[in-house]
Amino acid sequence: MSARLIIATIPAANSDTAKAFYSELLGTEMARTPIDHPTHHAWGAAGVKLNVEAPYSPNQSTILYFLVDDLQASVEKCKAKGGIVMREMDLPLTDDAQEVLLSHYSEVWGAPPEGSTSSLGKATLILDPNGMQIGLLELVEWAAKEYRDGELTEFHRREQASSVRAGRAWEAAKARIVTGTLNR
Repeated sequence: MSARLIIATIPAANSDTAKAFYSELLGTEMARTPIDHPTHHAWGAAGVKLNVEAPYSPNQSTILYFLVDDLQASVEKCKAKGGIVMREMDLPLTDDAQEVLLSHYSEVWGAPPEGSTSSLGKATLILDPNGMQIGLLELVEWAAKEYRDGELTEFHRREQASSVRAGRAWEAAKARIVTGTLNR
């Protein structure tokens, strides 16, 4: 399989304003992504999610993420054509994120994921020959499952609604931690 665009990430200094703007533009509520970094997402097209997030650096630009079957081979192809590796990383999930995602996955697919849920996979950030930052993702099978070609389907609508609920649960759990009311 060749690389397939699956995520477009837009940096937003004010994620609440960006969430409201893109929710209106896409006609669906953007869901809070259950990670510690302020991020919201929604399906922008079938198999492609739009993320808006607080920038990791002051000059961060939009990043396009591509799903690949073999991360190392794809990185080597990019390097051979003038790409520069900026960062390689694993994509581990915290216990809190695993709990939320297991519930979300079971709601959407009707059963828990097969295999380990301690990680989404691995990624490499690359600077293309023109200075555009891209990400290559090799996701574990259960995490890659939701990215499909074609029109937005009933699955995408179900998945987005579940993501909204999971994001709200994530924010509520984090608020309880901050206020010290967790497990009371």
